[in-house]
Amino acid sequence: MRVFIPFILILTLFSCDSAPEPIVESMERGEIIDNWTYEFFLEGRDQNAYRLWVPENTTVKAILVLAPGGAGNGTIFANSKAWQEYAREENLALLGVHVNSPLASAASNLLFALEQITKARDLGYITSLPFLLRGYSHGGRFSQEFASTYADRTIAYANIKGTIIQTGSKLPPSLLISGGDDSPGRNLAITTVFLAQRKLKTFTCFAQQPNVGHELGNSDVLVKAFFSSILKERLKNGELITLNESNYLLGNNSNLEYSAYNEFQETIEEASCLFDAEFASVWQSFAE
Repeated sequence: MRVFIPFILILTLFSCDSAPEPIVESMERGEIIDNWTYEFFLEGRDQNAYRLWVPENTTVKAILVLAPGGAGNGTIFANSKAWQEYAREENLALLGVHVNSPLASAASNLLFALEQITKARDLGYITSLPFLLRGYSHGGRFSQEFASTYADRTIAYANIKGTIIQTGSKLPPSLLISGGDDSPGRNLAITTVFLAQRKLKTFTCFAQQPNVGHELGNSDVLVKAFFSSILKERLKNGELITLNESNYLLGNNSNLEYSAYNEFQETIEEASCLFDAEFASVWQSFAE
């Protein structure tokens, strides 16, 4: 059954020199498909869609958003057996996303779609849960956009080889991944954000996989290890905890050695935050 929902859409025009002025337009927002997917009706080439998956007989503690590269349709990720297995292990819901629209619009549309889907499935409690975001390439840009806009709802995000810019403000904890053979411009953008965030004392980890270009490779192995480690420390009794980097390990991105914060011999502002020895070992293997 398809459910059509009328709404008032707020469109915003951005200017570098002035505050944004809202334009109000009435239109039909979208539809629910099979009670698990919400698709938007957007003009032109713009497309947004979101598909939820929840483990049976499980009260989940957070939502893992999965965004592909190339502005592709990532709703299929909600049906991925590998991601479903990981979600069961960590008590997570999955939200596969299709983001082929302005990133800010897609971020707000995600929250609207999630509310509609959880209402249809009588899973309203999920609407208020915090997010983990995993994005590859264009999806990595979306992950940072959402984390930046909804920092109070974001546990952490992972950007895999997405060309991102430094916002100037402190972002939620993150994992930034580059490929040694990827384009110099993209790698520079990623490392620039990493160094700027570390200067702001943000809990951020950087990893560059050698001899790999822009392809996804096995980046999700590191992403899963990162999320598993951060969930233990950052989400306590449903509340987001501010992390103190001095409580965890730091990694040297040049020689891949790591140590406790108070034993680290190099520049702390250039070090990756690694949580514990388990994650540090995966990080080290990935970047060797």
